[in-house]
Amino acid sequence: MALKVDVEFKGIRVVGAYVAVMMSGISEDKTEQFFTALYRVSPGQDIFYSSSYASPYNMEGANPFIQAYEYLKNLPEFNGSSDC
Repeated sequence: MALKVDVEFKGIRVVGAYVAVMMSGISEDKTEQFFTALYRVSPGQDIFYSSSYASPYNMEGANPFIQAYEYLKNLPEFNGSSDC
C-alpha cells in the first residue's frame, strides 16, 4: 500500500509523488504508533523527502500500516491523495 499525492519540494512541484510508510514502533502502552512517510517520484526511485509522525494506535483496529495511511489521509498536506 502507498499513497499518491501532489507535493512541493524545494520549490519544485512533484505531481503524483509516491508515499510509502515505514513503521518505527508502537508505544509501550500501545496507544500510539510511530512511522515515517517516505516520498519518491515513483516506486523504486530514490527517496527525495521523509517526514516522521506519531499517531493514535488502536490494537483492536486494522493493522498498523493501514492505521498509519488512514492517519496521513486526514492531514491537510495529504488532501487529495489517493491509494495506490
